[in-house]
Amino acid sequence: MMRISLIFLTHVVMVGCCFCGIASAQNVTLINQGQYRPGEYLPIKIESQNEGLVRIRADDSLGIDWIAPGKTSITTAWMTWRETPGDITIEVNGKKQTLTLQPLTDSESYRTPNPFAYTNSESGVKRPGFSQNAYQPAYAWPGGRSAESRRWIVIASILVVLILAAIQLSLWRSRYTPWVMLVAGGALTLAIISMPRFNQPVARAILIVPSSADARYNDVWVYLRSDAPTTANESWSSDTLLIPRSPAHLASLSPVVHLNADASAGTLELTLAPRATACVLHRHTGNMDLFAGDRIESPSFIRTMYGQRK
Repeated sequence: MMRISLIFLTHVVMVGCCFCGIASAQNVTLINQGQYRPGEYLPIKIESQNEGLVRIRADDSLGIDWIAPGKTSITTAWMTWRETPGDITIEVNGKKQTLTLQPLTDSESYRTPNPFAYTNSESGVKRPGFSQNAYQPAYAWPGGRSAESRRWIVIASILVVLILAAIQLSLWRSRYTPWVMLVAGGALTLAIISMPRFNQPVARAILIVPSSADARYNDVWVYLRSDAPTTANESWSSDTLLIPRSPAHLASLSPVVHLNADASAGTLELTLAPRATACVLHRHTGNMDLFAGDRIESPSFIRTMYGQRK
């Protein structure tokens, strides 16, 4: 009887140790004593004891998904729009963890600051960059298919007409010509509409503001909109800033960054409601090949957002 009890106790201890190991398999640590400004990046350290997905979520904060290649750690940029310093509860793979945020007193932020955040005169804490003005260029933008998609539709239509004309000329004496034309036309139509190029639910518009005298670097404002509920993906780095309209708008966007293995870059995933618009700012970028979409201009927006600098 005693032997059975010892065996049972051993199993209980082993199972408990396993659960403890799982609970501590991933951990998040704030760097720089957790000093932060709402809406600006602060560095965090993510540790993983095993291979697999590390999923970080918190209210009013940027979500992070990172697939750890094994036992390793990374330092990456994280952002919270929370205005009140103090304890914040995050979930790491569904397990709650408490971090303590302190007001940032230094003049320098971590990597790219958010120039459109502003200081609360009462608390001295810099408030997050919720901005209605940031969406001004998109007010007159109709959305829908991008100029590139419309151009490819015209090209595809011309190709279909030429192919059908060639078939008709080849079979002009055949009694099967109408049937061949009908089948060929249907097949070509299905092939075209199934191509990803013509099935992009998210429309994109970009506004470019030179951020250097020689125009080698630019601020690129990207506006995303969809006619149906969907997710939109945007390239991400620590120079990428999401500018929501309000806290409620931020919550609806559910922003999540999917990091690559070494956390040097990633993809920003946003949830778009029908006809809702998201604004993403890429600061001081020199690679314009990353950006495609309708070009929009708004001198009044530049004056509003950049003041006398432009």
